[in-house]
This record gives sequence, C-alpha cells and structure tokens, in this order.
Amino acid sequence: MVPQKFFHLSIVVISHNDFIGLLKTVRSISVLRSIQIEVVIVSTELSSTIEAYLRSNVNFTLKYFFVPPKGIYHAQNFGILNSSGEFVQILNGGDYNTSEWLTAVSQLFSTSRIARFNVYGQYDLLDGSLQAYFGKSGSILPHQSVILAKNVYTEFGLLPTNFRIISDQVFLYALQKRLVPKFYSNIISVNDLTGVSSKISLINLLEKYFLHRTFGQSVLCALFKAVVSPFARSTLMRLFGPKIVLRVRSTLNKDYQNV
Repeated sequence: MVPQKFFHLSIVVISHNDFIGLLKTVRSISVLRSIQIEVVIVSTELSSTIEAYLRSNVNFTLKYFFVPPKGIYHAQNFGILNSSGEFVQILNGGDYNTSEWLTAVSQLFSTSRIARFNVYGQYDLLDGSLQAYFGKSGSILPHQSVILAKNVYTEFGLLPTNFRIISDQVFLYALQKRLVPKFYSNIISVNDLTGVSSKISLINLLEKYFLHRTFGQSVLCALFKAVVSPFARSTLMRLFGPKIVLRVRSTLNKDYQNV
C-alpha cells in the first residue's frame, strides 16, 4: 500500500460555471511553495478539459471533483471531507489570496505549536476597490480569512446547510463559543463580492439580519416571516447590489454582541 502524502494545508476551492474566476483563485495559490499543500477543487461543472488544463499549469497537488449543484455548503463540506491536509482554508471561485498570504501561512507552519482556529484579515472587492475587514472575538468571520485544523470539523461537525449563504458564518460564530480563535494582523485573502458566494438576493440578506435574533430553534420561523416576492428581491438587488452585504455585516457585528 502506498502511504498517503502528508500535507500541511488543503485549500478547498468551490467553482460554479466560472472558469475565469477559478483560474484567478488557482493562480493566487501557485506562489506558495514553502510548505506542503494540496488544492481540492469542487466543481458543479463536469469538464475534463478544464481539469486537464489546471493539472498541466499548477505546481501543487491537485484534486478535482465534480458534484451536482446542491448548494455551496454541500460542496464545501464535500471538499473538506476529501481533503488530506492537517489544516483547511476554503475559497470560492473568484476569491484569491494576497501577497501577504505567503508570509502569513509560512510563519504559521514554522511555529512549534499551531493554533487550531486561525483568523486573518481580508479585503472585500467591491466596485473595483478593496476594503479591509478584520474579524474580532464575537464577530462574524468570513471563511476566506480562516484557517482551521481539519480535526475541528471532526470534533464539532461540518458546515450547516440550512442557510444559503451564511452557513460558514453560523458555524464560525458558534465555534468561537467552544474554541478560542487566534487573530493575526495579516490580510491573506480577497473576497470577490461578484463571485459564486455573493449572488445575493434580498431573502439571503434577511436571513443574515434575523440570524442574531433567532439563533437556535426559531430560525425557520424567522425565515418564513422574511420571505418577500421574487420581484421585490430582484429589484432591490438590481438597485443596490452587493453594497448591502457590507452594511449588513457591519450591523451584524454590533448585533451579535447581544446574542
């Protein structure tokens, strides 16, 4: 039996019909050669051509999986389960790592005792400009800027799939109550608000708004009350777009303190 290769870090990348975004994500990872990494691509598009192209143009171990489109968090959980690394970072197609990522991750794996829950800063890419965001204890944490030990998912469970875009934030918020995160000043990732995780309708935003009030058994009731017509959702998104996301995030950071 061939022994399984050891990896310090697995980077799970979710792709949904966006080869350009996927390529941008993969290229940002290629700079990291100082540690053992693998990239686990979970795609809802079955394409041997894309897979062959990626395999011939990367300098790291690559796993490529096709899954039917059952939701982004189903795909992320699939990637986590099929990763081999000691630690896991999750990116969506279009997101990418910054130049600081190389330094931050190299330093992380050069320490003798690595924290299991590592939180960095990130940029939000909005209207062509980058806006820095730093999580803090008790705040919401975007998954792009978090590096978790894989055994955290074994111990505390995978991402819940009952929300369409906020399951990572639900998971990471709850995790802070059970595992103390370590915060760093490096900005390691860019969250592309036009990417796969940000095709946001009003109902998605209302899920975020009601979350801090209804954390627990009453979530479904709150979501039922939050339903609005498809016309209203599409109209508001056309008028305001992803700018609402940043406003909601700012509001939630304050509201979560009272949960």
